Amino acid sequence: MPRDRKRGEPPPVEATRVGYGCPPQRHRFKPNQVGNPWGRKGKPKPKGDFLDEIVVVQVAGKRQRLTRDETVDLALYKEVLAGNVSAAKELDRRRRERRASRPDSAIDDTLSLEDQAALDRLIARRAHGRSSPDEAADLGIAPDDEADADLSDEGAA
Repeated sequence: MPRDRKRGEPPPVEATRVGYGCPPQRHRFKPNQVGNPWGRKGKPKPKGDFLDEIVVVQVAGKRQRLTRDETVDLALYKEVLAGNVSAAKELDRRRRERRASRPDSAIDDTLSLEDQAALDRLIARRAHGRSSPDEAADLGIAPDDEADADLSDEGAA
């Protein structure tokens, strides 16, 4: 049907033809109308969590079965070892989130105060772009805390 006519005008005589492939005007789809508004039913949602599925990965040359969640932690750990500060923060956030979500009777994997302080110093040093207290002393930057000051004194002696 040509689009020459304006709205409200009656359709031309050839457009009123009814037959195979040309239903009566009142039975044709209106603009923006679909033939099956509710559509086909979708597939059922999987019952398990995506991160809990077991996958086979290669770790240190050996194939191991790990959950996707463990695989993400392993990848983040490798990034932390390479010096990625944001990966260290994300790994720490995931660890804290996991600890908060499990019951108190579970195994306690909290870091000691010394280990937590060391981790915080490492993150702070990496965030500032320096890797050791000696480098900070060479640049004339004050150490982060007493432990770093003790280490820089030992390096000077």
